[in-house]
Amino acid sequence: MKYLIRDVNSYKSQEFDFFFKNIRYEKRDRIKNYSNNRRKRQAIVGEMILKELLEKYYDIKYNDCIIKESKNGKPYITNYNIYFNISHKDNLVVCIISNNEIGVDIEKVRKINLDTINVFATSNEKNYILEKKEDVFKRLFEIYTLKEAYLKMNNDSIININSFDILNVNKKNIFTKTIYYNDYIISIIKKTDN
Repeated sequence: MKYLIRDVNSYKSQEFDFFFKNIRYEKRDRIKNYSNNRRKRQAIVGEMILKELLEKYYDIKYNDCIIKESKNGKPYITNYNIYFNISHKDNLVVCIISNNEIGVDIEKVRKINLDTINVFATSNEKNYILEKKEDVFKRLFEIYTLKEAYLKMNNDSIININSFDILNVNKKNIFTKTIYYNDYIISIIKKTDN
């Protein structure tokens, strides 16, 4: 498993133009239709990170990959046994790649209405989030990003986010990792070979 985190603001306009010309044509067509400039930049950087990871760690040329999308919108490579996932928040983009199914999610830790936990958290997860007043928002976004990453790994829909308890999923078959990056939480979940 390898991952990279990039800030879209660290690139100049000319670099985006160059990157854009070098990504898969079907992805270029989709990006052209984005009305939000930041979303365009995030998508371009996500593809460039994927390209870098494939070539550096797997010796696979990005343009040799056939990438399709599942019914839930998860991209996957059809002609190599390599899995990847991309997530973005604000100006940050993270891409992860592995030999096993994988999911990643990134969120900025911030104060929000705590009633939000009723939308995604089980009673056990709520107890964990609310057990201590300090770091309550950090724990809230930790649980939320872990659940999002788990759904992405399983190619499941966000509407199922409250149908399972991430603290009690079968840890025998998955690896989890939470990374604190400045004011952001990045959660990774990967199926293991067990």
